[in-house]
Amino acid sequence: MLAAVAAALLVAAPTVHDARGATVGASAVGDSFGDAVDQGSMQGRALARPVVGMAPTRSGRGYWLVAADGGIFSFGDAAFYGSTGAIHLNQPIVGMAATPSGHGYWFVAADGGIFAYGDAAFYGSTGAMPVNQPIVGMAATPSGHGYWLVARDGGIFNFGDAAFAGSAQRQHVVGMASSPTGKGYLLLAADGGVFAFGDAHTASLSGPATAGGSVGLVASPDGTGYWAADRTGAVAAYGSATSFGSANAGEAVVGIARTPSGKGYWLVTSDGSVLTHVGAAPSSAYAFLAKDRSARPMRFNPCAPIRYVINPDGAPSGAVAEVRQAFGRLGAATGIQFVDAGLTTERHIRIGTTARSSYQPDRYGVGQWAPILISWDTADDEPILAGNVLGYGGSTSYWNGSSDQTYVTGEVVFDRDLSIVRAGFGPGLTRGNLEQHELGHVAGLDHVQDRGQVMYPSISDRSPDGYGAGDRVGLAQLGAQSGCLKEASPLGGTM
Repeated sequence: MLAAVAAALLVAAPTVHDARGATVGASAVGDSFGDAVDQGSMQGRALARPVVGMAPTRSGRGYWLVAADGGIFSFGDAAFYGSTGAIHLNQPIVGMAATPSGHGYWFVAADGGIFAYGDAAFYGSTGAMPVNQPIVGMAATPSGHGYWLVARDGGIFNFGDAAFAGSAQRQHVVGMASSPTGKGYLLLAADGGVFAFGDAHTASLSGPATAGGSVGLVASPDGTGYWAADRTGAVAAYGSATSFGSANAGEAVVGIARTPSGKGYWLVTSDGSVLTHVGAAPSSAYAFLAKDRSARPMRFNPCAPIRYVINPDGAPSGAVAEVRQAFGRLGAATGIQFVDAGLTTERHIRIGTTARSSYQPDRYGVGQWAPILISWDTADDEPILAGNVLGYGGSTSYWNGSSDQTYVTGEVVFDRDLSIVRAGFGPGLTRGNLEQHELGHVAGLDHVQDRGQVMYPSISDRSPDGYGAGDRVGLAQLGAQSGCLKEASPLGGTM
């Protein structure tokens, strides 16, 4: 029986991000913030101004980040509708909200100025009137025909069909959220206090408390609970809201957004990082993409040579030699002998059409599984490489009645345009780190939330020189250290 796992490598220049692709047989690591998926971020990119907020798309398969200058950064299925990045602002942007359709958004500035894009309509602002304290946030009504602005002192300003239901005067407010009906709202204070107005209700703590320094609030879909995040990445869950864990943020968290299902959330930091997983302990950070039928980490048989072939068509200068070196590093970390079986004319098959054959006797020999294939392609031929995706890689497992379930072959396809990463190896944004990351997936490693590991979902100028301590612990468990496996033969029985 065949099963495959794979992952896609994305870039939000000049930071490379990795997010899981469609998989068959993959198992969750168990450390994600529910169903929140990493669609990319600005982590590692030099920003003109810090990121101050985020908003998800209607589908939950994308989101926008907004910076203090009104620069907008779109990921996943979030479309760009405009920004104030090139406009002189009287006051910095402090927050944003998306329209219910997901086809537009508003920004709000500290003076209450409103900037509307896409299908977001302008219903008024405080930009031309004096306010006692700066505006710190906004929330849209469920209809999208109005919005509230909240000031730091708890003052509320309502526009369109947003009704005034009360204010929290003399409180240090940092954010707000609408009730599901739009007939009320919640206000969050910096000390974690929550104030309810209209048909919104406060709720009892149902998960870990935050340590203070609250920065953002989101309500559960049914309105009977909510999550509050603080600047360290701690998330407190109240009422019906489920706790999915907290982050150990390397930068100050500035906001939180929930998925449409209410079964997950994202955290965003001032440097534009988007956090989707519980923080992992350094030096022990490793995870596996899938488990076999015996609930053990899926892996190759380390006691047999594993062949790989390279199709050099379209490869950047020097990339073929780098891939060979990356396999050498992978072999040193796993104890597996990866054998260079030479160059091939086999081409990557467009994902979603027909699967690559794991057994190709005419090309690679009778009784032998097809080697791991490394190739380079364009977005025209492989749409998964469109936009900010740099590569896609994974492995295929097979088993029969007399064998263990093992990986038998794999593949990595890179974008032909890798100009965003430096050639060669070394710390930071290098092709070597990109190649080792994808080969880590081929070997069976999943993402971890430790920036000291190559298997962190993004590589940046802070990335290590190759595999980190946690990566090596995980790779060792996928290799010779865990012993031999009975590998199935493509002709039946075992090898």
